[in-house]
Amino acid sequence: MIHILLMFTVVIAASFSIYYSFKTRSYRKQYYEIAAFKKTKKKPKKKEQQAFHMMKYYNAKTNIAMGTMLTAMAMIQFMFSDLNGWVIGVAVAFLALGLFNLIMGIRHYRTYAPKVYADTAKNT
Repeated sequence: MIHILLMFTVVIAASFSIYYSFKTRSYRKQYYEIAAFKKTKKKPKKKEQQAFHMMKYYNAKTNIAMGTMLTAMAMIQFMFSDLNGWVIGVAVAFLALGLFNLIMGIRHYRTYAPKVYADTAKNT
């Protein structure tokens, strides 16, 4: 039963990861079209800041989804009946990468979510 739940988690997390990755790329494209990369130290325009915050926000969500997926994949590896060195090594690598992505994604989400919500509140 737990195998099915973990597989379902992997599929859902992979789907969210792909979706948020596309959203990140669309805002990155929008940001690079708007942004004026000059050597002067002018304050960035409002639309430029909003696109940057949205890009970072969706990038954080991508990292959270990717971290969840990799952590669930590591748990699946640990539940194999015939554990050997290679399986444990792959599981530990997935677990380390997954936890790192999850922690950094949450950290960046907590940084950029208030900025995105403040930007959207100003627009409405």
